[in-house]
This record gives sequence, structure tokens and C-alpha cells, in this order.
Amino acid sequence: MPAPTPSASELLAQAQSLRERFPDWLTNRNPNAAQVGRENPLLPVLLKQLYPNFERPWSNDAYPVAVFPAPPSQVSQPDSVLGTLTQEQVKPDPQLAAAGQKYVELLQARSRYLHDSATYSLVEMKLGKTIKLDCALGRYFDAVRTCDALEWELLASLAANRLSGDPRDALKQLKLRSRVHALSESPMTRPVGRDSALAISTTVIFRGPDGYSVLAQRRAAESPSVHAGTWHVVPSGMFQPVADDMVKEFSVTHGFYREYLEELFHAPEAPRQPTGVAHDYFYDNPNLAYLQSLLSKGSATHLFTGMAISLMNFRAEICTLLFIDSPEWYQRHNIGAGGLSRLGLNEDEWQAGMSIQPLSWIHDGSPAPNDSVPPGAASLWLAVEMAHRMDLLKY
Repeated sequence: MPAPTPSASELLAQAQSLRERFPDWLTNRNPNAAQVGRENPLLPVLLKQLYPNFERPWSNDAYPVAVFPAPPSQVSQPDSVLGTLTQEQVKPDPQLAAAGQKYVELLQARSRYLHDSATYSLVEMKLGKTIKLDCALGRYFDAVRTCDALEWELLASLAANRLSGDPRDALKQLKLRSRVHALSESPMTRPVGRDSALAISTTVIFRGPDGYSVLAQRRAAESPSVHAGTWHVVPSGMFQPVADDMVKEFSVTHGFYREYLEELFHAPEAPRQPTGVAHDYFYDNPNLAYLQSLLSKGSATHLFTGMAISLMNFRAEICTLLFIDSPEWYQRHNIGAGGLSRLGLNEDEWQAGMSIQPLSWIHDGSPAPNDSVPPGAASLWLAVEMAHRMDLLKY
């Protein structure tokens, strides 16, 4: 028996329901929409008017990221940036979470590799003589719902030419961002109602055959990320307890070590459902042992350079510099000598490949503001500033 044909009023009601559940900016599946939004000249204008009092890389307002350079007393101690850890789950604002769920569904439709992993989430970034991050436990999908959805809302709205240059009018159109402003007077440093999952972005500068170079990567063009095809530093990744040891994994150095092995040397990740996996399961990796030997001898140094907060999604990233002054590091890893692995990258739908760039590649406009992940550009700028300030570049 054929299904009854809906009436005109029923069809209209169904259409209205779909519009309410999936606003245009959330169902925009055009993979170029984010790129179009990033290249809209209104983007830096709006962000400058909305957030005028924050330092930017190279003092260039075109970079949509705020930077907070590390105080001198913390530079040599990356873990000193960590404050308290409350082992309670962040409670996202129901209104933000409900609206942002549509963005999670959009990403899931475009990628089968998304996992709702545990994260460390920023509760408050305290600024003063030192920078301290008070944290709680979070979930990756909650960060997508309450942070990343803000970025997609902004870029998709710009791509569709829905915004004017008036910031008050823009906030009326950007419902999620307006809600975030209503929840907190300082949404970047005190993310009320949002799961502001932290990440670590490390710039690696090393001595190669032609002088100092830096590692960089392009996001894969087909990546579901809004920054598909753009430059980022390597290694970079979420700050998270992958072995479910919330206390022992709450370390910037530990998180950096794990990403260093995974992204540069194909080291396997911890199981998605860890059962009895020790937090230091990767510490016997010979590539890590070699790096630690260079660090202990002073031939390499790992420094805290500062914090970066994207003005588009309000998520904070801990920026560090791995400076390797021993030419042996590249010589050995370039060919995989002495039981070490060759440099490489775990290529997947998120990452297109790693490249080695001369240090001169990093300057105002390179990588371009619309061709770089915002915290990646910040990490590069902070690293070069730190290297010059500490007189590390001797050759």
C-alpha cells in the first residue's frame, strides 16, 4: 500500500523543522566554505573590533590569534604553566551544546576517524608574573560543540556574505558567539559553559646541512577541519590522558614526548579503550631516549614559549619550542642510523605531509594568516622570538 502523500501544510512544517534543526551554516557541506570565509577581508576587521586588546603575531591583526609570551621565569620549565587539575567533568552550557551537536554530526558525516576522547580542559588562564592554567577533565566532542562550532559559524557566515563590518550586528547574526559572550566577560581566559580543550603546539628548529631549519606540515586538503590545506607546526596535538591516568599524564613534557614520537616517527598511539596501559608506555622508544640524551647534554632544549588562543574558536594552546643545536640529530634521523627511525609523518585524512623549511620561511606574512592554523602561526612566531631573545641561533 503506497504511503500517503503529505499535505502542503505538513510539507511546510517538515521544512521548517529541518531549518530549525540544521541552520544553513551548519549544513553547509561545501568543502571550500571555510577557505572562502578565511579569505574574506571582513574577518580581520571584525575580530579586531571585537577583541582589540590582545597581542598578535608580528603585531599583525590579520592573524586571528591572541598570543601571551611566556614570562622569563617559566621559559625553561614547560610544566610550570600548569596550575590545578580538578578531576571533575566540565559541564557545557546546554544551549551551546545542543546547537553545537549539529556541527559534531556534520563532522561525523565527513570523517570516520573522529573519537570522543578524554581531554584536559581549561577552567581559567591566570595572567600575572606567571601564566597558570587551572584545568578540569573534558571530552573532545564537547569541545567541538562549544568551541569549534563557533569557528564554523563565523567562517560559514562570512562565506555566505551574511555579516557586515559592524561587530554589534555580527554578534546578532552569530548566535553561538553571542551566547559565549553572555556567559563570560572574559571568554578566552575564563571559558564559562564551554569545554575549552587544551592542545600543545611545538615548533621544532634544528641544525641541518644548510643551517637552521623548521619542521612544518600542511593539513590534508580533504581534512574535515576548517583549516584543511593550511600550514601547522609539527608535532601538535590534544593535551589529553590517553592512558586514562589523569594525574601522571597531566604534564606538558609528557604530552610533547608522545606527539613527538607519533607525528615524527610513526609511533603507535595508545589503544582507544586502554586496559592496563601504563602512562609511560612509550618511554622505552629509542627515538625518545636519543632526544632525552641530547636534552641532558644541552645539545637540545625544550622551552615554554607562551600561550596562543584562537579568536575564532576560543581554544587555548600551549606553545613550546624544541631547539636542537646538534647537527647529528638530523644526520641520524634523515637516514635512520644507529637504530633510530627516519623522519616521517603519520599521513592520514588530517595531515598531508611534513616538510623542512628554512628558518627564513618564518616571517610576517609567511605562513600567511589565511593559510595557517592560527595557533600554528602563533607557535612559529613565539619560537623565533624566543630563539632570538635567548641567542640560540649561533650558526
